[in-house]
Amino acid sequence: MNNTNQAGKGPILELRNLSIALRTGNAGVLNIVENISFSLHQGHTLGVVGESGCGKSILASSLLKLAPNGTEERLSGQVLLDGHDLVPVGEKAMRQIRGHKMAMIFQEPMTALNPAYRIETQMREALRAHKRIGYRESQRLIVELLNQVGIPQSRTVARQFPHQLSGGMRQRVMIAMAISCMPELLIADEPTTALDVTIQAQILALMKDIKEKLKAAIIFISHDMGVIREIADYVMVMYAGELVEYSPCDEIFSRPLHPYTSALLKSIPRSKNNADELYTIRDTVPQIGAMPRGCRFSPRCDCALPRCHEEKPSEIFEGEHRVRCWKYGNI
Repeated sequence: MNNTNQAGKGPILELRNLSIALRTGNAGVLNIVENISFSLHQGHTLGVVGESGCGKSILASSLLKLAPNGTEERLSGQVLLDGHDLVPVGEKAMRQIRGHKMAMIFQEPMTALNPAYRIETQMREALRAHKRIGYRESQRLIVELLNQVGIPQSRTVARQFPHQLSGGMRQRVMIAMAISCMPELLIADEPTTALDVTIQAQILALMKDIKEKLKAAIIFISHDMGVIREIADYVMVMYAGELVEYSPCDEIFSRPLHPYTSALLKSIPRSKNNADELYTIRDTVPQIGAMPRGCRFSPRCDCALPRCHEEKPSEIFEGEHRVRCWKYGNI
């Protein structure tokens, strides 16, 4: 269950049976994520993959205790950051952790950046939240950070507004803000989804470079298994709020165990020539509050057994490879 320990150090992040529920005004309490456990060490990237609606983004935002607007978040289990449990930590203390100990890169920077303020103003605010620095020093750091993420003419860009930048440039600004206080943990929520293939490759290369320079741990969320293969050391496959498979990256691509993982891998486009024959998984992810009785993937699974529709499978372990499926009494 735990990643390989580096130099005798414990994990930067460890989740123990984390469950997430949201209280909303109309729908009451909704159970979004159930019993997620994993650990992540310095210098490793965990890829979290699954279709839209599988709970990936809620999991990411909950680590920072950023509940969606209009909801109240309830966490159970443990979220251990450097061995300290964040579940009971209050909002005031979390403000000191966000951006400093761990930071998030959002999917759409145009909604994360304030359109009314220049880039330098927003970056300065992020720096001053955790560092006691003056205007000149902050200006020097802003230019340095923008250079670090590959933004040309960084002094000019710093004085521009978000709408004046391309999507790739805005994403680089978001990455610069996220690494400004050198966090131990970076959470990237589908940071390449809205970008074209060329810019996507540049952002992935930048993320790899940042991991090497900062020696940070990264959680990289995506629905694209091809992207995950490029960036991740470990892969966690989520379906309908549950962890269904976890493995070192190479192993999950060479020996996928869960039918859902296999289906995701089949969905990767192989070439332009067979684009019209792209494999699709039938039906959709079940709605929150209307989960199947047994395995949550069973209504869409081509190899479901009778018990799959009635009984919820437990996790099966083989070293670092874990799977939740009735196909495996023993791996």
